[in-house]
Amino acid sequence: MRSFLLVLALILAACQTETEAPAPFKAPPANSMDASSAVISANKAVGNYLDFSDRSDFEAAERGFMASLPDGLVPGPTELPAFDYGAFGFLEGEAPDTVNPSLWRQGQLNAKHGLFEVVPGIYQ
Repeated sequence: MRSFLLVLALILAACQTETEAPAPFKAPPANSMDASSAVISANKAVGNYLDFSDRSDFEAAERGFMASLPDGLVPGPTELPAFDYGAFGFLEGEAPDTVNPSLWRQGQLNAKHGLFEVVPGIYQ
């Protein structure tokens, strides 16, 4: 009977909900994970196939940019931010061997944020 109560207490303790907010996501350093030779080879093939010297998509993504939040935090209804654009800081620079360079570039484009003038007098 004592072991049953102990197991029951452990199960109930494990089922309790977390009262603290989860820690914000922090990407591991690019060099903390090793990629297999097949992944490295496939990612280099993508890098060789696509023209990454064409920066016109970055120019288009930055067109009309006016300002952004200085700390990149969008306030939420509690003390926690609703969104943290600073979490995308790891995307600066070249893609590591573990990541498809096209997806890395798309992530860089998606990380652009702020107030933009779409057309004269219309802001987003």
